[in-house]
Formats: sequence, structure tokens, C-alpha cells
Amino acid sequence: MLTFDRGCWGCHVDGFQNLKETLDNATALIARIQDDLNRKEKRRNDLLEETKVLEEIISEKEELELILNKCSNDLCPHKLAFKKIKDQFDPRKILDQNDFHFFMCYRGNHYARSVDNRFLDKTVLDYHREVIEKEGYCWWAKFNSRKLNTGAIEKLEPFGESIDLTLSSDLASFIKQSIKERVASGGNVYLFNYNPNPPDIELSVAKVVDFFFGHEDIPYLTKNREKPECAYFPSYYFEKRDGNCASCKQYDPARCSLKFYSNFYFKIDKIHRIKEENINNEFLNLRNCFTNDFINFAIPIFYPLIVTQEMDIDYFFDIDSLERVVISKDARKTIEELNFDPRIINIIKILEYKLEFPVNAKVQKFKSRDNITEIRYSGGGRVFVDFSDKERPLVDSIDSRHRHSG
Repeated sequence: MLTFDRGCWGCHVDGFQNLKETLDNATALIARIQDDLNRKEKRRNDLLEETKVLEEIISEKEELELILNKCSNDLCPHKLAFKKIKDQFDPRKILDQNDFHFFMCYRGNHYARSVDNRFLDKTVLDYHREVIEKEGYCWWAKFNSRKLNTGAIEKLEPFGESIDLTLSSDLASFIKQSIKERVASGGNVYLFNYNPNPPDIELSVAKVVDFFFGHEDIPYLTKNREKPECAYFPSYYFEKRDGNCASCKQYDPARCSLKFYSNFYFKIDKIHRIKEENINNEFLNLRNCFTNDFINFAIPIFYPLIVTQEMDIDYFFDIDSLERVVISKDARKTIEELNFDPRIINIIKILEYKLEFPVNAKVQKFKSRDNITEIRYSGGGRVFVDFSDKERPLVDSIDSRHRHSG
């Protein structure tokens, strides 16, 4: 006689039910994936269409520019209108009219610790300063991607960078040449690096002496140099490093390999940490070069951001470079403590180089600048200028109580 095991049947029913739920879930998942693929395919087609339209516009623009350039009438309204539109949206023209600098954000000591956690008190600034003190300069890289422990490459800038090298290197070349000319003429180019992440919120400024760009290349790798430029990288930039940079003549990927890859490098020879209580004042002095607005973190920012200063500041003024003016010990100490208040520096430069005060200066011109003997400081908060004869200038002091940030 056959018997029916209800318990066993119940198990089969439960198993079938679980299998059905699994199949239903898989079907729903496949449907969602298909919907996602359809959306992405539509977006891809839209982008292809947009690209086609843009290419047509660019082609027409280039054709129109060729036609207008052949026009011999410099007062042609169409030629003038086209030039006005072109100049309005030409970043090189804007940069050419401004003493621009660079601003970037970085993730504190996170990347340095992820590579080397032996020195927990060592900051990113310490790593770079260490190279500067040893070698005379170092490269500060703007990381674009990094190699994971699995060997895979992770993009650190998934939305891109402010200067798109995939389209053209013209803008980067213009920036590089502008920096070269400014440095050669004694001008200053600064790199501001900001860590907005608590608890170690920090802003620093570095003096830029060169700028390099390339598609994740090491600077000047193909040029004959005493040693490769990667010898001037901080140690945490590397996944593996031979360590014998002093005698290295050529970069060898078998001996050294980078952990981080960069399209932009800034060669710096001085670096200075801004005091925490003065960070806000520094931000008030910086402007987006293209919008003339403050740095606005409420909207996405592509780095490196190109900025200008509302008031030009010399962060690395060398008092010892002055020859004509003797600066008293107290005045020197005060000037250094004030982190080179721009007004004090300006008056010293005027005295040293016999420059004229700017038209909008709030102090009067000196009658004589040839008989200066000393600049000294009084405890009342004023810097005084002493003269060798009885002829007194209209103004012989500058108020130093206005403390510049830095």
C-alpha cells in the first residue's frame, strides 16, 4: 500500500516557492538592468548626436574664421563682431590680462598614510618640504588616478579636470609659457593647496617656478638631465622605489613604480602653511580668474582652479635681499611676525628701489629717499623710517597694526 508523506510534500512546496521567488527576483533584476542599458544607450546616442552637432559648429566656426581673416577691411562689422565673441570666450586672453595663480583641494594626509603609515605625525606638507630642503625644489602633483593593491587603476577625478588635455594642449602650453615669462621677470606664481576635511583643515601656499603637463607622464622624462625628475617626488608618490635617487640617471619602471598618476605637476621651491585663524582672510583675497567671484564650494569645482588675488601678496619676500636700507632687529622681528604685511613690504621696496607710491596709496610721497639710514619698530605698533639729515619727509611711518593674514 502506497503512503503519502505530507511532511516531504511540504518541503517540496516550500522549495518550489523559494525557487519561484528567486526566479521572480532574477526576472525583475534583468528588467531593471535592461532599463538601465536602454537609458545608457539613449544617453550614448544623445551624446553622439551632440558631438556631431558640436563638430559641425566647430567646422563652421573655423570656416567662418578663415573667410573673415581674408577680409582686408579691418572695420568690417562682421569681422569685429566675430573677434569680440572669440575674445570673450578665449581663456588665454583672460589669463594674459591677469597675474593668475593656482588653487587645489587635497584629502589631507589620507593618500600619504595609505602608502606609508610609519610616520603618523608627518603631513603632506612635511613630505614636500623635506624634498625642498634636501634637493632645492620638489614637484607637487595633482593626482588624477591611483593604482590599487589589486593592480586596478582607480580614477580620482571621474568628472575630469579644469584643463582637458584630451581635446587640446594649447591652453596648458599657454599657461606654461606665461609662468616661464613671469618667473624670468621676477614675478610670483603661487599654488594654494587646501584641505577642507576636519579635523585637520589646512591651507598652504607654495611658490611655483615651473609647470608641467602630460598624459600621466613624469616631468621631462625624455630630456637629458642629471637625474630624472621623479627623484624630486615625495616618497609616498611611489608604490615601489629603489631609493637610490642620488645616483639614478634614468627612470626604470622595474626599479620604481608610481602609486599615483598625474597630468599636472607644479615645481615649487618654497612652501608656507597659513595660520588657521587667517584662512578666511586668504579666501577673501582670492577670486576665480574667469568669473571674478570668490571660490564657491557650493558648486562643483574642476581642479586646478585658476585664481587671482584681490591684493597682491608677496608670501616669500626676502628681507636680506635689500641693500640700501638697514632694518633694525626689532623691526625685522616684527615684520617677520606679521608675515610680511603687504603695506610694510611696499614701503620697504619704495625706500630701497626709489619707487613712486601708487596713485591710490593712503600715504603721501617722500620728499627725499636718498638719506634713509634705518627702519625701526616702536612698541606702539608703528614702523618708523630714520633719515640722515634734518630734512623730514611728509610721512615717516607706516601703521603696522593692520595684520595681514598668513
